[in-house]
Amino acid sequence: MRKTILLTIALASLIALSGCLKNTASTEESMEEPQSKIVKEMPKETIVKAPADMMKADTGMFEEYSEAKFAELKGSQPVALFFHANWCSTCKGIEKDLNANLNSIPKEATILQVNYDTETALKKEYGITMQSIIVFLNANGTEVKRLQGESTFPQIKEALMASL
Repeated sequence: MRKTILLTIALASLIALSGCLKNTASTEESMEEPQSKIVKEMPKETIVKAPADMMKADTGMFEEYSEAKFAELKGSQPVALFFHANWCSTCKGIEKDLNANLNSIPKEATILQVNYDTETALKKEYGITMQSIIVFLNANGTEVKRLQGESTFPQIKEALMASL
């Protein structure tokens, strides 16, 4: 009789344990599924800037880098080159800070957001080896300062002022 009770308890324990393992596997699967859905639903990173007509006439600009725009500005006014990567959390923080302070960018200056992943020639020209670097050029096109890492808007504005 005692053997029967022990055998019944052992069998019940095995059944309960196998049920727990099956529930654990399905729980892990269900945990993975929402995460993948979240990633798929996240919007693509973009620069969010105020339209030019909404900007005050006495403020500078923050815009996407293009060879033509850089050629137009370099040597004629202060320019900051912000080497940004969409996958970089530090870059996203700097970008957010810049967008929050668009009206405080000195009117004589332009900040160009350079795609770190695609602008290899420009990275080579300025010796850029990592993202989240901002290179400040004066009106003559000479580098006057460089910020790296988690730069705040006050630091960026101070460097822009130094490049005027």
